Amino acid sequence: MKLIKIMPLFILIILALCSCHSKEFTNIISQLNNEIVITELPLDSSSGLEYPARPNELLGMRSYFYTIEDINSNKKITCLRSYKNRYYAVYHIKNDNSRNLFYFILFDAKCQVVDTMAVSKLPDKQTFLETVRKNASWKDVKKCDPDAELLPDNYQVSFHRFEDGTMASVYYQDTVDSADGKIVEDVIVYEDPMHFLDYLLPKDLAVITE
Repeated sequence: MKLIKIMPLFILIILALCSCHSKEFTNIISQLNNEIVITELPLDSSSGLEYPARPNELLGMRSYFYTIEDINSNKKITCLRSYKNRYYAVYHIKNDNSRNLFYFILFDAKCQVVDTMAVSKLPDKQTFLETVRKNASWKDVKKCDPDAELLPDNYQVSFHRFEDGTMASVYYQDTVDSADGKIVEDVIVYEDPMHFLDYLLPKDLAVITE
């Protein structure tokens, strides 16, 4: 009897939670597709993506101002995935440097943006750390990670993810002794706090690692 009484209450709670979502949200989620191969997605420009791909530590609280509906309004989500109880969107884009990248946007359980990543292939960690050391040039960094971007807004830092779930923050200083005007000041390696790669479908992870 207790179970019979509890079940209707449980259903009401679920319905109440679902009703908090907009019709747009429902439409977006209905487009979920784990089958399409991301390499077959049509190539698009990065126009409409509000901010460049940057890890959670820089998005910070700002990320929670962006919902899945906001992202879809700015640039229609054409590939929405679900894995390990998380949603993520994938865009196949050509960035400002004419590189073809996969732009991933990871959402939390409330479908708010928690992390972003733009990448074609993840760099090899051993080669990267052997090359990118203090006083290395920006050119050295780009050789190891061609997708690397210095963040805008005068941030003197770039971020790099590795297949083992760690990341590197590379800090720079301006110099007249380097052709590109920047040299590495420090490299800090740490575990990805958002475990981004853990939430990618194995076949999507394979595209950016193999």
